This record gives sequence, C-alpha cells and structure tokens, in this order.
Amino acid sequence: MKMIGKANNYSIGLINEETYDPASADNVSVYEMFYSDVNYNDYRYLTKMGVFVLCDTNIEYSACVCSSGGRTGVHPNCSILENDRLLVCCGNKVFCLRIPELDLLWETKADSATCFGIYKFGDSYIIHGELEISRLDALGRALWKFSGSDIFITPVGKDDFRFEAGVIEAVDWSGQRFRIDAVTGEALQRKI
Repeated sequence: MKMIGKANNYSIGLINEETYDPASADNVSVYEMFYSDVNYNDYRYLTKMGVFVLCDTNIEYSACVCSSGGRTGVHPNCSILENDRLLVCCGNKVFCLRIPELDLLWETKADSATCFGIYKFGDSYIIHGELEISRLDALGRALWKFSGSDIFITPVGKDDFRFEAGVIEAVDWSGQRFRIDAVTGEALQRKI
C-alpha cells in the first residue's frame, strides 16, 4: 500500500488491485464500498484501485474504484488529497471520494482512453489524459478539453507533461510540443 497523505487525522493509502474480482469471495482485500463504470458490468476492469482510510494502523474505511479504458497505476500524480476529498485517476475516469467515509461525491469520464495524472489548479483540476488534456471544476464538470494529433505521451514516457504557472506543456507521440493556457484550454503555441 502506498501512503499518499493525511487528512483530518487519518492516513490515506492507495493500492493497485489487479487481481481483485468483485464477484469473488476469495479476494485478499475486502472493501466496504465498490465504485465502477455503470455500463461496464462484466467485471473485466483494466484498472482497479483500493483506497484505505486508516486511524493509526487500523483500517477504518475502504473502497475499491474500478474503470474501463486504459490502465492507470498508483504513482505520485494519480491522486489529489484535500482536507475532505480524495480525487483518484482510475482508467478513463476521475473519482472524487469524501474523506473519511469514502462516499462517492462524483465520477467523471475525463479522457476517452486513460487518465495519467491529476493536478490542482486553483479550485479546479487539470487532467493529463492519453488523448485529451482537460480541466474539471470542483464538481467534476469539464470546463474544457484539448486534443492533439496523437496521444499525449512519448515513446520513452519521459518529459511528456509539465504544468506550472498556469501553462501546460505536453508532448505527443510524434514529438509535437504543445503549450496550453490552463484557464482557457487554448493552444498558446505549437511547434514541431
């Protein structure tokens, strides 16, 4: 389990749950809550993540979030922990859970394929997706989406996304570099 931070005197942990089967009684982990794509009910989710809320070393609350789309793993930019909310990129969705109970506040399909990372921007969030870069408001509504000519990742998977000072810099598979205004979603420049 990767501990991602503390909120309201609780520790929050995330774990990849590749072998978890919601239809099985033989899972290693048992979850109080289960959230998934509404239309994807055959339990063949590509991404499954366990979320744990701990007090000291005791698990107080747990949830499993599952989504179709591409795979998303547990890494430093896959989630944002706020005082009373946890936002998690899982497959092609972003799930927003209330801390500590892990009640689902909202879920949004933020990319057509996979959500790689989430970044705080004022009272909103920038999502680095495979096919789209988007901005969501605090209720999970898309404020804008930006698409390029290819996927937003490089063949080596390095230095393909940066976000600072209200500017997003992204590189697609073909090597095109984009600079995007985080407020408007408009391209500031594109160079080959």
